[in-house]
Amino acid sequence: MAKYVPQIIKRQVGEVEILDLKGDFVGPWAMRGREEIERFITASHPKNLLINLKDVDTIDSLGVKAIVDNLQGGVKSGIVSANYSVAEMFSRLPVSSGVQLFRDEEDVVHFFAEELARPSAHSLAEEKRKYARLKTAYPLIFMFKDNEGQERMFNSVVTNLSEGGLYAEYLDLEPASGNIRKIDPYDFKLIHMAIRLPEEKEIHIEGKVLRTDIEAEQMGIAVEFYYMTEENLRKVRRLLAQEGAE
Repeated sequence: MAKYVPQIIKRQVGEVEILDLKGDFVGPWAMRGREEIERFITASHPKNLLINLKDVDTIDSLGVKAIVDNLQGGVKSGIVSANYSVAEMFSRLPVSSGVQLFRDEEDVVHFFAEELARPSAHSLAEEKRKYARLKTAYPLIFMFKDNEGQERMFNSVVTNLSEGGLYAEYLDLEPASGNIRKIDPYDFKLIHMAIRLPEEKEIHIEGKVLRTDIEAEQMGIAVEFYYMTEENLRKVRRLLAQEGAE
């Protein structure tokens, strides 16, 4: 019997549908979870699907089957889990199952790079432009202090980049999903960002939050660059030129 009743949270980044599963997927609860996932797939017909199990504590063979059976039918899909025992259950699947297993957010971004970069409901591209912009999918870590002085950090993906700023959408696959809600666009504090550009180590930039977009579990954040080194600015400009920013 499940200790923690499972939950499924649905969200989307770019053209990737994400199902965040929480709790224990065992026994009868696993079969009910299968029905919920199947209902979601039938209703939305996702082309790209990420199953996030980082907040799943335990799973049995029924739980594995409930998830894997829903990953058939030509959908580009994958699974990510932080729990070793949960990941081990999926690693036993035969190669012929076609199930893609990810270790972390960076693996996810690389696998779904094109799909994450495609426009979603919110985009800086819709705003008045000062700089040429590039639709992207680069891993990004935000670091900031909240109003209580507590250090906070969360993962996201840059979906729109210019030399003057970026738009990022919430990808963090760890629990603690409330971090972005702690950001206040109206205060004067700067937020620290670490972005991993192609073939580069992380570049570090400080910026000012212009706005946050929060609709249920769907979250995005627009940031204006405030400070970066000349070297990092050259890297961003070179990338924009190479990739044909518009």
